[in-house]
Amino acid sequence: MFTGIVTQAGGPAGSEPSITISGTVEAPRDEDVVDGNNTASTTTAVSLGTDISVSASANGTAVLGRTNELTITSAYKGDSPEGLEMRTVIPEGYGISGTGWTSPTGGWTCSLSGREFVCQRPHPGLSSSVTNIDLGSVVFDLEVLDDPSALT
Repeated sequence: MFTGIVTQAGGPAGSEPSITISGTVEAPRDEDVVDGNNTASTTTAVSLGTDISVSASANGTAVLGRTNELTITSAYKGDSPEGLEMRTVIPEGYGISGTGWTSPTGGWTCSLSGREFVCQRPHPGLSSSVTNIDLGSVVFDLEVLDDPSALT
């Protein structure tokens, strides 16, 4: 039995990476009656996996009654991701209306449930890549409230 962790795999440019595992056995005391089957190898494809990054940023200083923008952006590299979903909870002290998000880009669709936004992105149009691919962003307009429990 062979156990290991692949940390790097190679292959020709544009092809799926692979590893080749080879092994040889020796029979004790020359008891092997078929000595032509003591070596074997196999090549196994290695998928890239998916590495997704998400970042959030806010602009401006929180001023009572004013609106601040919260922007969430995302990217990936590796195999094309499937079933992407971003969730964000509106922080205490901020309010938002049911249509208070603006300019979701990159195919994101969002819904609001209570204080939680749920944004989903379908798979079509994505492909595998060894460099970062932008998945778009969602901008939320958050109003600074004097009553943190109020949701506008």
